[in-house]
Amino acid sequence: MGRSTNVADLKLAQKTTQPLIVSGTPGALRGHIAIVNESESKYTFRSAPFKSDKLLGTDRGELTELRVASRIQPRQTGELYFDIPIDPATPAGRYEASIQVGEEHQSIQVQVFEEVALHVAPDSVILISQDNPSFKREFLVENRGNVTLSLGSRSEARLFEADGSSGFPLKEKQSACSVDDNDEPACIVSLLHEDVTLQPGEQGMIEVAIAFPSGLRPHRHYCASVELLTAQIDLHLYTREASPPVVK
Repeated sequence: MGRSTNVADLKLAQKTTQPLIVSGTPGALRGHIAIVNESESKYTFRSAPFKSDKLLGTDRGELTELRVASRIQPRQTGELYFDIPIDPATPAGRYEASIQVGEEHQSIQVQVFEEVALHVAPDSVILISQDNPSFKREFLVENRGNVTLSLGSRSEARLFEADGSSGFPLKEKQSACSVDDNDEPACIVSLLHEDVTLQPGEQGMIEVAIAFPSGLRPHRHYCASVELLTAQIDLHLYTREASPPVVK
């Protein structure tokens, strides 16, 4: 990782018994500390020894070094900036740690906040309908946060008609089903699925029934953006003429 802060003549600028507080969600734990270079050499630091009894790295292995960024001139004081790259599934809470500068150790109190982060793939689905606009599709769901997630069993969104060749919803969000505002519930697309519970870091496949409202006009492009917790699924429906009945 480059030159370590574990070098002679490097010290903390201010000695204190109070821990340095670093707070945030996994992936966003950043801090800085003032250091003094008492040598006659210029240093550029890239790593610092780190110790914690409970915090693991992003690979879920022991975290013994931190990436740092600092360039300090001889006999000068400077700032040491560092990231603490912990396992994304680390539960919210308070953790004790320390960073080494020269022969000194600065205690750190790491406060990890809750993070709700659901990932869904695919996040964009194209559907073509000739008759009843209902479909079944499978999605990969992954809990990339640090709290247990319950997906629920139903998600809904308004359905809109796309604006011509651009393929984007109309700015004024015209109803796809009726110009009557009182008929708004008729323009809802529903996603029905099993109420899955995902632990932090867990992933799985779910089958989803996608139900569009009836009475959609043929030869049109309809779209909806369905939110599933922090994830968003963009649906695009292209309607065609209904198949004529078979005459026997």
